[in-house]
Amino acid sequence: MQILLITTAPNGVLEYLRNREDVKLYVVDCSSLIPQETQEANAKAIKENILNAIRTELTIITPDVLLTYRCPCILPPEIFSMAKITALNIHPSMLPKYPGANPWKCIYENKEKESGVTIHVIDEGIDSGTIIAQRKIDVDLEKDIKWHQSIVEGKAIEMLNDILFALNDSGHLHNHV
Repeated sequence: MQILLITTAPNGVLEYLRNREDVKLYVVDCSSLIPQETQEANAKAIKENILNAIRTELTIITPDVLLTYRCPCILPPEIFSMAKITALNIHPSMLPKYPGANPWKCIYENKEKESGVTIHVIDEGIDSGTIIAQRKIDVDLEKDIKWHQSIVEGKAIEMLNDILFALNDSGHLHNHV
């Protein structure tokens, strides 16, 4: 199975996919496209750099699955519709609660007792596509955000494993909620 992962490295999802023998992985690493001096960078220019890198990769391959995790921009339909089977996003909250960038800021501000991670189909909205899988975690406000992010990332990998197994088995996307 060919997967195009659009992400900001390093992260556990990237390493997990690199180690799967049944996956031919292509990566657009957004961290290499974001200037170190971000205060001088134009957000629109950064988004265009990322989208152009994705477009370039899509001239080389047509992935079975396009997957985003820690992707700093919204993908237009011309990009997410290129996947043969599906385009998925891993979002670090229990959608539909806290869509968009940096949900952990809101989770802490609202003193949530639980949150989680969602894998959903990418559509034209912001984190609004069909939910394929979710896992809850308890939130411990005494722990920092990075601690919670590592727990969520582990749950995301578990769900991704189930989804990829089902795709390899049947060639179809199944709801794992």
